Amino acid sequence: MVMRRLSAGVFALLVLCLACGGDGSDTPGSGDRAWVTELEYRFTGTAEQGVLFNWAYLRADPNRDRIFVLDPMETRISVWSPDGSLQFVVGRKGEGPGEFTQPSRIYFKDNGGFSVREGWGSRFTHYTADGMLVDTEMGVTTSLIYQDTRIGIEAPTADGGGYIARPLFAASRIAGLRGDPPMEREPILLVQRSEAGQWQQPEEIFWRDIRNAQLTVVMDDSRTFGGQYFGDSDQTAFAHGKILVLRQNDGPPGSLDLVELNAQGDTLWERRLQFDPVRLTPDRVQEVIDIQKGPEFQRPGWSPAQQLAYLQAFEESLYKPEHLPAADDIFLSASDDVWLKTFERSDTLRVYYAIPRGDASGEPRRILLPESMRAEDATSTHVWGTRDDPLGVPYVVGRRLVPPQ
Repeated sequence: MVMRRLSAGVFALLVLCLACGGDGSDTPGSGDRAWVTELEYRFTGTAEQGVLFNWAYLRADPNRDRIFVLDPMETRISVWSPDGSLQFVVGRKGEGPGEFTQPSRIYFKDNGGFSVREGWGSRFTHYTADGMLVDTEMGVTTSLIYQDTRIGIEAPTADGGGYIARPLFAASRIAGLRGDPPMEREPILLVQRSEAGQWQQPEEIFWRDIRNAQLTVVMDDSRTFGGQYFGDSDQTAFAHGKILVLRQNDGPPGSLDLVELNAQGDTLWERRLQFDPVRLTPDRVQEVIDIQKGPEFQRPGWSPAQQLAYLQAFEESLYKPEHLPAADDIFLSASDDVWLKTFERSDTLRVYYAIPRGDASGEPRRILLPESMRAEDATSTHVWGTRDDPLGVPYVVGRRLVPPQ
């Protein structure tokens, strides 16, 4: 198989060089010209509406002014106007048409409709824009594997003829606890059916760097897996026929590369951004270690000595680079912008950057959001996310984007 390769020369041509200082221009990560946000919308489900949020994953509809809230515990999707008016609800627990066992992601279609993925792609349910059930489509089965590992669907291809997927390697295999060396990369796959409807062999279209992605704590009688807090591995975001890769370990400190691929693995757009490097301080490391001391991380039956041993093993397993990665998270917004969550803070606010998808040279917008908000999507006017109240009840919040004055 011939693998597609990224063109390093194109990266060099697309390096963003914004001078800091004398000429008054801003380098991303510096300067005071930042967008702020103002809280405009805030709502949660109520018993009167027949919708209560246990855990909310949301998407802003790119075709209409409304918010989709996916609640896996309630096995349904509720659709709201920005002011919190409930428009309709689809789904309930079950295995029949229009019922869900494990809804996990929402995809919007160009015709205004939407689809709901279950699990890692075992089934897809398709709806019209008004929430009318169209049909249910079976997805991947246990017969579709890659290197003895089942496959998880990330997104349909643009033409609907297949899926973008990845292998669901076990954490112990990634960590090298099964006798093999720790894994350093994993593929993004294209899976398609034959004309007879049979699954074809998955095709590798891109290799993702997963070094420093997984945190593995091994003690005498237990193994704990999680994500590295300061990991600089490749991150990915998916939409219909779109793969966006964030790479952070191929350049100098503070740099990152954005690469957009299609379902065949061809590079459509790439760009390098250079931020001001930020050193990882002992205080920042201690913040992460202190989180492990919270009540949600206490192990029933563990003695103080065992808990101390775990904290020591956790600290030893924590990846601690000299400089923080340029970005902490990435998502594709409803307005077709690439949003980067950084480790940069401004008082109680977290710094984000937004770049129009496909933009090769424009200055990113620097946006300040409350640290307590989990930003998940954005339109041209608002950032949307969730935030828990003091009792732990999740609320949907919409904050209006305010440009620099």
